[in-house]
Amino acid sequence: MGELLMPRFTYIARDRYGQRVESSAEAQSPYMLVSSLRERGLTVISIGRQRVAKAPRSKGSGSKMKKKAIDLGDLAGFCRQLATLVEAGVPIVGSLEILTEQVPNKNLREIVADLKESVKAGDALSAALARHSKIFPALFTSMTRVGEETGELSTILSRMASHLEKQYRLRKQIKSATTYPLFITGFFLTSLAGIVFFLIPKFKEIFSDFDLELPFLTRALIAVSNFATSNAPYGIGGLAFLAILWTRWSRTINGRYLLDRKKIGMPIVGELIKKVSLARFSQTLSTLMGSGVPVAEALEIAGRTSGNLVIEEMVEGVRAGVVGGSSIAEGFRKRPIFPKLMVGMVAAGEESGALAQMLEKVADTYAEEVDSAVSGLTSVIEPVLIVGLGAVILVVVLAIYLPIFKMATGIH
Repeated sequence: MGELLMPRFTYIARDRYGQRVESSAEAQSPYMLVSSLRERGLTVISIGRQRVAKAPRSKGSGSKMKKKAIDLGDLAGFCRQLATLVEAGVPIVGSLEILTEQVPNKNLREIVADLKESVKAGDALSAALARHSKIFPALFTSMTRVGEETGELSTILSRMASHLEKQYRLRKQIKSATTYPLFITGFFLTSLAGIVFFLIPKFKEIFSDFDLELPFLTRALIAVSNFATSNAPYGIGGLAFLAILWTRWSRTINGRYLLDRKKIGMPIVGELIKKVSLARFSQTLSTLMGSGVPVAEALEIAGRTSGNLVIEEMVEGVRAGVVGGSSIAEGFRKRPIFPKLMVGMVAAGEESGALAQMLEKVADTYAEEVDSAVSGLTSVIEPVLIVGLGAVILVVVLAIYLPIFKMATGIH
């Protein structure tokens, strides 16, 4: 009886001295090969393998379901619960069946039910997740596939849950820090509109009944109110038209790229936006590499999670260099968008063979800096907005009451 042969994979790797190694080896899966090569002190850049035919789609698969955005917090909660159930020894189908009843988000509950049916029909969990690519990012699918092929699905799911929870905390932190300034800005604009369109016209009628020369400040505000009220339909229509054009343009690749470049180039705020993107990228890359995903694939996925097309383009250049034999640190060093601190920490991680851990430290460093910067920026913006609102109210009060004082003086 012939011996059962394992599949053979070709790979490109780099040894401890940075030398490029190209060879091939047999392994049960590409991720088992990554683990084996890592034990030999090699960092895998890419692996070539035969394409596997796609699993047949089960009826009612995710391709026909409506794709609705799922909150990152709900996704992290689902991943954490699934990791707990799998670690407890509950089969995948059973775990998904339990979560179908426990997941609070209705849209996610429908998707989990579809995942259960797909796995029950014989699909791998990663294949079922891939059919819902708008809900589950490439990171989720790739790491699940790693867990399936290495037999460490619960560990991988737990690691992914921790990653999603960190991303969710970062997003929530930024949102909570900007909510109050946005509320003050909205209140300011609403108050201004009320003054211009309703309050000033009322007092204009009152003042017109008196033969009184109005102060300059009052005349100026009345002129602004007259212009705004008479041109309101044109202004609203023009703003709506520009908003539609802006929305469509900003969704194009060129529009998004230009906006992303302008965002990170803005004074003060631009540095904050860049750090948020680098924190996301570093955390994702750390999670993928720590799970055994080859460097080239990890860079490709992590670049897309940065949320900035400029950084994504830079990361793609780094990935191409890594495939060609360069180190990640060398690729970062050639691109000024990556800070020197990040370059130095990544270089140290590559030299020590602890790149995943060092990238996690990079992500934590930038997350802390973002927290501090957002708090500082908020503490500056809030008083500025309040003072601005107070100044507008003061001007309006003076413009209204100066004529009244003048009338009272004339009567006496």
